[in-house]
Amino acid sequence: MTLTLTVYRGTQQIGGSCIEIAHPDGDRLILDAGRPLDAPEGATGLVPASLDRTRPATVLISHPHQDHWGLVEELPPTWPIWTGSGSAKLIAVTGDITRRPGLNRGDVDARPLLVVAAITK
Repeated sequence: MTLTLTVYRGTQQIGGSCIEIAHPDGDRLILDAGRPLDAPEGATGLVPASLDRTRPATVLISHPHQDHWGLVEELPPTWPIWTGSGSAKLIAVTGDITRRPGLNRGDVDARPLLVVAAITK
């Protein structure tokens, strides 16, 4: 069995990570769907054009930086999205801070949450 690894973005720049691991039977895992760091505010249509969004896939978000999850809103809503519970919570907070929605897709349910913290010595 040979898996196919396709790096759509993330080798020539920092940010915007998007990698696919494909099994010969057609199963696909998309590792990260990141927003490029140099993308203009509010820009859409940033998912790599060569990523086939017509076939099923599962998305795994590695960690809660927008350059790894910031384009999930542009992926097909039928694709399940997986990440750790801590990452899901941080993604929800980031969505609140940036006024972008958090994740509420597939197996991940992370919503914007206002967090107030005080640090004392």
